Amino acid sequence: MVRKNRAGERGRLIWSAVLITRTGPVPARLANLSEGGAKVAIQKPIDGEEDVVLQTKQMFAAARIVWTHDGEAGLEFYRNQATSPPVPVEKVA
Repeated sequence: MVRKNRAGERGRLIWSAVLITRTGPVPARLANLSEGGAKVAIQKPIDGEEDVVLQTKQMFAAARIVWTHDGEAGLEFYRNQATSPPVPVEKVA
């Protein structure tokens, strides 16, 4: 499903993820992903408007939380993932 108010097309998926926050890691599930952001289901409350790092087996990307609601959060990536692909985790470790 493509939302008209989004800059990029979002693909649905379910990946295990971790949001690295200023207060520590937060387990999450990546629900959808586009070049400009992502939606994650989170297992504990987090502050909105916070900088985080989204880490999965496939990617590692800096983002800002732009909304939270009922156990979900919307992330906006600092770098467009279409023009600056996510850093592979093995390059960070």
